[in-house]
Amino acid sequence: MYSSKKVAVIGSTGQLGSDLVKHLGEYGHEILPYSHSELEVEDLENARNSILGSKADVVINCAAFHDVNLCEDMPNKAFSTNAVGAQNIAKICQETDALCVNISTYYVFDGESTKPYVEHDVPNPINVYGVSKSAGETLVKQSSTKWLTVRLASLFGSVGARGKKGNFFEAILKRAELGEPVKVITDSRTSITSSFDASRTIAQLIYQGNTGIYHIANQGACTWYELACEALSCVGSENPVLPITSSEYPARARRPRNVALESVCLAESGVEALPHWKEALCTYMGERFP
Repeated sequence: MYSSKKVAVIGSTGQLGSDLVKHLGEYGHEILPYSHSELEVEDLENARNSILGSKADVVINCAAFHDVNLCEDMPNKAFSTNAVGAQNIAKICQETDALCVNISTYYVFDGESTKPYVEHDVPNPINVYGVSKSAGETLVKQSSTKWLTVRLASLFGSVGARGKKGNFFEAILKRAELGEPVKVITDSRTSITSSFDASRTIAQLIYQGNTGIYHIANQGACTWYELACEALSCVGSENPVLPITSSEYPARARRPRNVALESVCLAESGVEALPHWKEALCTYMGERFP
C-alpha cells in the first residue's frame, strides 16, 4: 500500500540531498533534513541519537567520500564513510524498523562490459572508491532487513558536488568562458544522472515501498567528449572541444571505461524511465547558466 512517510535525509545540503528535500514533499513525505555537520555517519552514537530522536520511517544516506583520486590516497577515510558509515545507518534503521536507503554508484563495476550494467550484474570495482561503496552495499544488506540501494551515474545538479566544489559541466564552461582549450577524453562511455530526475524517482520508490537494488540514470550513454560538446552547445558556446585519450589524462585512480547504467527494475516497479541524457543536460544548462 502506497503511503507518505517521515523521511530523514542525511547530507541534505549536498547535490542529491538538496533536490531530495525539494521533491520528497511532492509525495507528501515529511522531511527531516540533516547536514553533514549535524550528523556524522562515521560516528555510530552521534548518528543513533539523531535518528532515534527523529522517529523516521525512512533514512536516506547521501553522505559519501566521493573524490575518486583522494580515495586512493586516503583509503581509511573512504572506508570509514562509504562502508562503515553506511553500515552504521543500516544498523540504526534495523533498530528502529526504518527503511535504509543507501546511495551508491556505478563505480562498483569494472567497466569491461560492452553492454550497459543492470541491477543483477555482479560488482567488480577497480579503485578504492568503488571497493568502499561496494563494501557499503554489502554491509547495508547484511545489517538491515529493509533496505533500498540506489546506484547513480555521474551525478550533476544545481548544487555542485560539495567535495568537488562543482561538477564536470561547470568546469568545462568556466574554461570555455576563459577561452582556454577544453580537452576531454573520448575513449570512455558513461551514463549521467540529473539529481533533479533522480530525486523524484527515489521519492516515488519510497512512496511505493520498494526495496532492493535500483539503477537510476538518464537514458542513453555517451563519451565524455560527446557530453562536453553537447553541454557547450546547450548554452550556445562555440568554443572547440579537443578529444584526447585516457592515457593523455593520467589520474591516480583507475577508471572503468564503460559504465553505462540501465534499469530493468524501475519498469518492473511501474516507475517511469528518466528523460534522455541530452534532454536532462540541456534543461540543467539552461537553468544553471541562463
